[in-house]
Amino acid sequence: MVVLSDGLDTTSSVTLESAVKSAQAAETVVYGICDQDRKRSEMDHYLSTHSRDITRYYSGCDALKAISGPTGGRMFVMPKDRNTEPVFEAIRQEINGLYLLGFSPLIPPREGTFHKLQIHTKRHGLVVRGREGYCTFKPNEH
Repeated sequence: MVVLSDGLDTTSSVTLESAVKSAQAAETVVYGICDQDRKRSEMDHYLSTHSRDITRYYSGCDALKAISGPTGGRMFVMPKDRNTEPVFEAIRQEINGLYLLGFSPLIPPREGTFHKLQIHTKRHGLVVRGREGYCTFKPNEH
C-alpha cells in the first residue's frame, strides 16, 4: 500500500497504533510518501485550535514512518519539484527485490497474539528491512 500524505491527522477516529496493528494483521506492507509542503506553523495552529490528546499526535512525516516501518515498508519524502516518478520507481525496485522467508516455530504460537520477529544476516553492510512480526488473528478480529 502506498500512502501519500502530509501526515497531519485531522479527522481520524482510529489511533495510529490501531492502524499499524490492522496493517500488520492484514500482512500489508505500507510505503509512505510524505508531502512536507505544509508549513510547520500550520500544524502548530491546528494543534492549538483543536482539543485533542496531543500525546497521540504524530507530526508530519513521523506518522508515515510510524506506520510504514513496522509493516516492512518505509517512508519517502516528496521531492521539492513534486515529481513522484523517482519515488514510485524506488518503491517498484524495492518490491522487485523482496524476498519471502518462511519458518515454523518450535512452539506453536498462541492464537490472538502478535509475535515479534528479528532478521539478521551474516553479510556485513547488508540492509535488512522487514516487518516487526506477525499476527495469529485475522484483520477483522481486533
